[in-house]
Amino acid sequence: MNESRFSKKDLNEAKKEILKEIRQKVLEEGRYSIRNFGIFKLVHRKARVGRNPQNGEPIQIPEKDVVKFVPSKKFYSDYDDLDDEEDDEQ
Repeated sequence: MNESRFSKKDLNEAKKEILKEIRQKVLEEGRYSIRNFGIFKLVHRKARVGRNPQNGEPIQIPEKDVVKFVPSKKFYSDYDDLDDEEDDEQ
């Protein structure tokens, strides 16, 4: 495994800041795109009836807005290239 010159604490802080900025942009504009990575967009889910998995009883699930991530085609092709590299190493 490659050693990073960054500490886990530093990486965790950077991740939190990046996600905070993405969340803020999505809430303001409804979507946020990162070229060659993907799109984060706000999607409204209607209220619906679900089931409690423990007893099967119906429960009301309220409507809500959720963030959906759609990866770009480039993201998938780069990911496939990483899989090929790992297969070559084994």
